Amino acid sequence: MLPLRRPLPEGTYRGRDRAQCWWGREKWLLHCSVLYCLHYRRLRDEERTEPVSRETFLMVMAGMSHGADNQTGRDCRVPVGKLHRNGARSGLVNHAGVCRRQVQRARHLARELGVVTDIQQGRRRTLAERLESWKRGDRARGWCTVSVLHESRRFSRLPVDNPNGSHLPNYMDVTPLIRSIGRRENPRKGVVTQGTACRQRQLNTGPGRAQAGPAALRLARGCLNHPKMPPWIRRHGKYAWARVLQPFAAAQWDADDIAEALRDYAIGHYVLSSPHNALGYLRSILNQFDLQDRPAALIRAEAAARDTERRAKQEQLRTEWATRNANAATENSPGRQAARQVIKEIKRRPKRWR
Repeated sequence: MLPLRRPLPEGTYRGRDRAQCWWGREKWLLHCSVLYCLHYRRLRDEERTEPVSRETFLMVMAGMSHGADNQTGRDCRVPVGKLHRNGARSGLVNHAGVCRRQVQRARHLARELGVVTDIQQGRRRTLAERLESWKRGDRARGWCTVSVLHESRRFSRLPVDNPNGSHLPNYMDVTPLIRSIGRRENPRKGVVTQGTACRQRQLNTGPGRAQAGPAALRLARGCLNHPKMPPWIRRHGKYAWARVLQPFAAAQWDADDIAEALRDYAIGHYVLSSPHNALGYLRSILNQFDLQDRPAALIRAEAAARDTERRAKQEQLRTEWATRNANAATENSPGRQAARQVIKEIKRRPKRWR
């Protein structure tokens, strides 16, 4: 029995304001790829979208196109969780590199580029719908968003990033995607290709990945996950920050050192709440500190002293417990035998009821 399907209201695809059909799945994916290269950097500078790599964006768009009608691009019902699981299995990105939040960012970017239109928002299922779903063997708890995939109607009106656009070849000359027959899978890595100038401008997918070492990547991940970091730290990904923090990672700095350096700098200086160039701003602050003098060294020393004191107290308690157990009376000592005799006499006494 087929799972329960959420019906669309009558006349959903009618009217002048409704989204048009796509030209085809392959052309739509190439269209999305070109729009990303032309307009992603401007949208990021205007803070209209959150950071998402081109690789992840194309993977999500390919997964969404699998769930749309092949002829029209309509009736796209692909949950975020399914896109996350398919992206982890496809080999395009590792499991730790793609998460549900990145899938949501890619979908938001697609809406900003005007290639996706949501015609019915997702919601939780009602009790009656849940019961009907269970009868059909459907264990889902909600309805996913129904979308339409189409070419951007704002494509001609969006301003072009000229440094990228001047070197970008015609999108019809880009290698087309290989479409699988009979199976719905995400395209393999490297099937969609772009110009060299476009790839070099991507902070998260460009040559910076090869330049950043493991220590710098660990430091960048620690900074992104540190609770005391300012919000503008999360504007860029770990690979962009790894290139900035490379010399500090070589000096064995950690995220606590970066956070303490920002706190020390804020004591006598004014710290911007939203710097225009976050990468250069953080580097200019950190350059005022000595690489060999780690800012959080004193904090770590105090924490180590507290830990040593705690361990000493625990060892003292263990010694006292061992001494107490060694001096305890044996099982057949006179005192224990007398105590057992008293307990037996108490048990023999008759109970007095009130």
